[in-house]
Amino acid sequence: MPINKVRNLAHNRSMEDLSVSEPEYQVMERRMHEQYMLSYADQSREEGNILFRKKLVSRALDCYLEAFSAYTCYYEHNDFEPRSELAVNFLKTLTNCAICHGKIKEYEECFHFCSLALDRDP
Repeated sequence: MPINKVRNLAHNRSMEDLSVSEPEYQVMERRMHEQYMLSYADQSREEGNILFRKKLVSRALDCYLEAFSAYTCYYEHNDFEPRSELAVNFLKTLTNCAICHGKIKEYEECFHFCSLALDRDP
């Protein structure tokens, strides 16, 4: 078999392997977005932890609320496995929001986040 024919077959084969149906592409895109959201949530929560240790409670709360939003966005499309690292991090975020609200004397918001945490894991 001539070398050009072999190259064409190899090229066509690799192009076939790369083709992805539209639904698969959408699933892959959604999963990439979800992974980004989880990474963003974890980073925001960690940044909040650093700020909280420095007694910058309002700024820490902003980070925790960002993490809460990102986790909530993920949760709209997925379930958390009970006791998974993801579920635990989400609970930590909820309790951190509650603690910060309590420290700045926003007791209704504190109660709200405590209730959310208890709803997730009584």
